[in-house]
Amino acid sequence: MPLHAVISDLDGVIVNSEDAHYLSFKKMMRQDYGIEYDQTNERIFLGTTDIFVFETLKKKHPKIKESLSDLIQRRNQYYFETFGKEVHPLPGILDFFKHLQKNKIPLAIGTNASRQVAQFVIDTLSLKSYIQTHVCADDVNRGKPDPELFLKCAEKLEVDPKNTLVIEDSNYGVQAAKAAGMKCIAIPCGPTKGQDHSQADLVLKSATELTPKVLDALF
Repeated sequence: MPLHAVISDLDGVIVNSEDAHYLSFKKMMRQDYGIEYDQTNERIFLGTTDIFVFETLKKKHPKIKESLSDLIQRRNQYYFETFGKEVHPLPGILDFFKHLQKNKIPLAIGTNASRQVAQFVIDTLSLKSYIQTHVCADDVNRGKPDPELFLKCAEKLEVDPKNTLVIEDSNYGVQAAKAAGMKCIAIPCGPTKGQDHSQADLVLKSATELTPKVLDALF
């Protein structure tokens, strides 16, 4: 069963941005609403979509009255302010993308992040030459752990899910990949290191371990 395509998550796989996402929510909630957003929130919301986060927060805090689109737009600005000067690829990931490009293996990015955040990272790290397409939270009805996002990536790449490899850092991402019928390598990063990655086909310490030998062992 040959490898026909790879789908990479964004946050925690390409960039170490989980802390920046948390701090942007924390700053927005405190400054704009006087609401404390702490590590308990982070554990609940980690790996989910902004829509899910704000739908949950709006139910809990009636003082948050703006539309979801306005809230997401404002949160993104806090994120850019927090993370804008610190964006850099995680070790090994660009070498892996270059390997895929050299071997003509198509690459998609599949992320629960908003389109604005995804495009920001793609542009900042000049990833456009490596990827054939990307699917984000704006493009699906249900984010991870639902498989819709990864299945849409496979559809855009015109590949069979069973010939597709997903690179993920979170439990939700692993669940989505396996539900889509895809192989999955988990590379836990930062806050996701304590999550359950037992459903993954392989767990690595970093993208520097994404070698041709590892890929051959899976396909």
